[in-house]
This record gives sequence, C-alpha cells and structure tokens, in this order.
Amino acid sequence: MLLTSEVGRKLLYASRDGDVAVVSHLLANHSFDADDATAALGSALDPTIVRMLLQHGADVKVVPLRMIPLSDAPGELVRLLAEHKYDFKSDGHCILQ
Repeated sequence: MLLTSEVGRKLLYASRDGDVAVVSHLLANHSFDADDATAALGSALDPTIVRMLLQHGADVKVVPLRMIPLSDAPGELVRLLAEHKYDFKSDGHCILQ
C-alpha cells in the first residue's frame, strides 16, 4: 500500500521502528485515514503501536503471522489480535513455523 503524504510515511517508519512516542504524537496531531493506519500496521511489532493503529481504523487482516515471534511481547500481540477478531484459522499453522 502506497502512502502519498510525508506524515503517512513518518507513521509507517515510526511504527516499523517501534517508536511509540512518535506514533502517538503523529496520531494525536495529524489526521489519518484507515488506509494510513493499515499501511503502518503491516510492519508494526510493538503491541502498544498495534493497539493505537487498530484504534485508528487499521485493518487487522494485514498483520502477517510470521512477524509475531519477532515481537518483544508475542503473547500480548496474539491476545490483541484476537481481541480485534483476527482470523487465526486461515494462517494458524504459520505461528508454529
């Protein structure tokens, strides 16, 4: 998904880098649509950032299960995804890989 705005790119990079403070600041001070939040969610590993992006309309379906073990809090991330009705059945085998 392409982001056309500079602020959208900053959100994507901060989410990817796990910079909770920058993500929080950007979300609080700029207008984002669900597409911006969804683009950033695809590379976020920090559960706090994932929660913020989901609260701003990101589509939970874009989270790749293969990234969960890379998180510092994989259990918390799985619980968060379950709260937001992530469909684990379709890719559940990926967690074991």
